[in-house]
Amino acid sequence: MKAVARAIDQAANAVLFIIKIFVSVLLIGSVLLIVASAAGRYFFDAPVRAQAEYLRYALTALVFFGAVLVTWDDRHLKMDLISSALGRTGRTVVNAIAIAGFLFAVGYAFWYSVGAADDLGDGNSLIADIPMIVPHSILPIGLGLIALALLLRMGSHIRGTSNAELESLPSVTDQPAVMPKAEDEGKQA
Repeated sequence: MKAVARAIDQAANAVLFIIKIFVSVLLIGSVLLIVASAAGRYFFDAPVRAQAEYLRYALTALVFFGAVLVTWDDRHLKMDLISSALGRTGRTVVNAIAIAGFLFAVGYAFWYSVGAADDLGDGNSLIADIPMIVPHSILPIGLGLIALALLLRMGSHIRGTSNAELESLPSVTDQPAVMPKAEDEGKQA
């Protein structure tokens, strides 16, 4: 059983690495496209013709594939005021309800986006002439990967034992109670 879990974890890490590379390339490519279009417009009177369309599709991909990474690491914004005040059992129940609601919402959006992508048929975008199935397949692929990440990490999300980075940040209580005065700092130097 541990070998299967290890194999799933290795496969997930490989997919997550590919998604990180893809998101990074999209982000850098978007910035370069904006710079190239601005330079072309102001210096050569020749902007990139379909810049807005490319950026719209890139932003969609950044959001949905970035959400896969956020879901895997359990770094979504949470309203956990109530669950953090509960005991271990109460927190587990509240987290399980939240995960079930999240899965339902992602599943419904996935089902709807598959239908929308299927309805588009063979059409192409107006300016860039991209087959519309390409940008509209971003949603079901991203949502499917989000659901898969949630299902694979469900246990740690429900128990609250995932490795969210924000939990390791210093709290306000870690700071000194009284700040040194400016004249005290001069004496120490």
